[in-house]
Amino acid sequence: MAHASEMAEEPWRAGARGSWTGGDWEQLQGIGPDDLPNWLAFKMKALRPHVETGYESLLLIRLCVDEALAAQRASSSGARPLTPGEIGANWGDMRDVLLARYALPQQKAIETLGAARDAWIESDPEGWLSANSFYPGVIEAVRAAVADGSADVHILTTKQRRFAQELMRSAGLELEDAHEDANVFGLGSGPKVQTLRALQQAHPSSVLSFVEDRVQTLRTVANEPSLFGCRLYFAHWGYSDSEQRAAAASMPRVRTLSRSDELAELLAGQRSSNADWRDRG
Repeated sequence: MAHASEMAEEPWRAGARGSWTGGDWEQLQGIGPDDLPNWLAFKMKALRPHVETGYESLLLIRLCVDEALAAQRASSSGARPLTPGEIGANWGDMRDVLLARYALPQQKAIETLGAARDAWIESDPEGWLSANSFYPGVIEAVRAAVADGSADVHILTTKQRRFAQELMRSAGLELEDAHEDANVFGLGSGPKVQTLRALQQAHPSSVLSFVEDRVQTLRTVANEPSLFGCRLYFAHWGYSDSEQRAAAASMPRVRTLSRSDELAELLAGQRSSNADWRDRG
């Protein structure tokens, strides 16, 4: 639901100038926030559609800087860094290679990014919230659905749960369940397809509607036989490139939501959809 300029700034705080990188950053100073080079911020933004979990941004930012430095050293040979498209097309394999190359265990990367995020929130909460602002109209649609009871809302995110909860609290979003943890499934909760299966089992008389901006996740859910009754929606406003948007449009079970008011209509109609489903049972 939120768009994050933290994609570059958090890994920069967490590792790009940390001892584990071993990089020479003096050549790459910029005029952006926290001396983050502007070219690097733009490149990380272009790479965001290919990131599934936040820790991957640590690998990406180091890869981008390492390649930029290598290209500078080998400028006479015509060497150049990989483009965002080249990285994105091979990111699944590259991610595992980079974890090994940098001798960075995945859990350590998660903890490093989480610690940087905690420190940022502690020192500059308004700055962190600003870097994680919600897409226009989206949080309002969810808040309205929760307030009038038109939909039971569950948040599935690859962010650590405590950060997702902080963002929701800042936006005035209070979920219906008295135990908010039951409605927020963050990093460590397992794959989203697994969470959806559990929700379907817990609410067998309801129709699930899953809104997602990652095409590969939608494809995985669409191919899960136990979730054939789940309605799938691609959030056009989220992190995606033209190729991913075209892929979503080609999937028969997936409907694209282009505007936040379409999300509001979906949520407003969810309660009646579930009533219709129960009547058919």
